[in-house]
Amino acid sequence: NRLVNPVLIKTPMSTSKENYRQIAGYININCEKKTFDFDGKISLSGQYSTLLRNYYSNGLIDPSISNLYGKKLSDNSPTPIISYPLLSSSKTFPFKTTYKANFEFNNLFIEKDSLIEISISNWINFIYPDTNFLNSKNRNFNFYADFLSNDKYKFQLRFSSPVDIVNINDFNFKIENQHANILCFMKKNDDGNYLFDINFEILNEEVKKENIEHFTEIANNLSKLTKMKLLVKKV
Repeated sequence: NRLVNPVLIKTPMSTSKENYRQIAGYININCEKKTFDFDGKISLSGQYSTLLRNYYSNGLIDPSISNLYGKKLSDNSPTPIISYPLLSSSKTFPFKTTYKANFEFNNLFIEKDSLIEISISNWINFIYPDTNFLNSKNRNFNFYADFLSNDKYKFQLRFSSPVDIVNINDFNFKIENQHANILCFMKKNDDGNYLFDINFEILNEEVKKENIEHFTEIANNLSKLTKMKLLVKKV
């Protein structure tokens, strides 16, 4: 039999400030044509860069990681091939890499009772398990996140005509515990422009089984956020 010597690889400890993904730019919403397009940048750093920069550059991704890492806003685009031009790349830690993004995409757009309902479920993608993770087999174990991280979404919503988002207050909240924070913020700049900012930060990779409510609080609120809809009224 052939003797195989195991290889031990140690990865450096990194923080949520170093491990981040930021998707920032303009979402242009045409209320008359019911179309959306995105014009912005995707910035990756630390673990996000290691896992995803080859995906944005070449469409290749490690099959052993969660398929949530492979979801992109452009997945909902009618254009069959989307390219992400490389804007900048660093070869030293934390390997900051930035891509340009510009494409049209499809979204749930419903007119109901003089309001336009716009789902944000396809705009954001949190790489975090839902509460189904806590089945009877897992409930007696600690929870471990992939790594300390900061997932950021910064959107300028530009509508084709003056509108009010009548449920804007629903998008202003903060969830904090020892494990993670969620900060959601929306502000009206003028009748056709809104700032929409979401920041999800994992502060502690481990959640002990006796504190599993910290996990469920985060999972429940992330799930709630992805199911929310903008209620838009033309003015």
